Amino acid sequence: MAAPTVTTDEATSVEATIATLNGTLDGDGGEACECGFEWGKDVPYGNTTPSESKTAGQTFSQPITGLQPKTTYRFRAFATNSAGTSYGTIRTFTTPARLPTTTINPATGTSALNGTLDDDGGEACDCGFEWGETEAYGNTTPAQSRRTGQSVLQTIGELLPDTTYHFRAFATNSRGTDYGADRSFSTPAALPTATTDPATELGAIEANLNGTLDGDGGEACDCGFELGLDTGYGTITATESKTTDQTFSQVIGGLVPNTTYHFRAFATNSSGTGYGADRTFTT
Repeated sequence: MAAPTVTTDEATSVEATIATLNGTLDGDGGEACECGFEWGKDVPYGNTTPSESKTAGQTFSQPITGLQPKTTYRFRAFATNSAGTSYGTIRTFTTPARLPTTTINPATGTSALNGTLDDDGGEACDCGFEWGETEAYGNTTPAQSRRTGQSVLQTIGELLPDTTYHFRAFATNSRGTDYGADRSFSTPAALPTATTDPATELGAIEANLNGTLDGDGGEACDCGFELGLDTGYGTITATESKTTDQTFSQVIGGLVPNTTYHFRAFATNSSGTGYGADRTFTT
């Protein structure tokens, strides 16, 4: 009875976490042999597959699982009969990266986008965000290199007031790109801006105060005037609801003849109140 001879063939179906090991029993030494593989990251291997009964000229294979992405493994075939065990030459294979996975976190404030790289798939990933007013996004932030467990943060600017934005995280490695779920945030209205226009239709005891709402900050504003004998004002007129570029006026009466008055326009929305410059008129 002779010892068997065996060849270690190339690994096939190599993925990020699985592979198939292959061998050929060249000579069985005169009886059926138990054939399998030793494998691991280094020698000594540390892992042995189940064996199969084979005779001369037959091939044998064993799938292995639980591999790590982007890792090199060593393996060799073996064949055992009553005369002993023979080994094929050592071969290697390297698993590819796995597709990364990401988590999208709530936006911080109204301009800081947050995400976490849950799994880099075995290699550093380029991570960032897609964002826009719809789920078609249309904008992409610069990418940052991240590894598993690291957070991704990007601050975006030039947002419109009182607008809802959608965003999602992405992570790209050599296997492809993974996207986090869609999230959204809404920007608040901006502080409005108003212009105090000259008073008109001046009389001894009345006048017409005028203003222009230059910017409503994204929502309709309540617009009116403050009036008084100095810049402490003291009197507030009724208000009108206006939007950007609309004018507004208030007729005031009960004034004192031959008297100088100060006034200024104001506009209020949910973010606060904006004021025009101080103006004067004399009855």
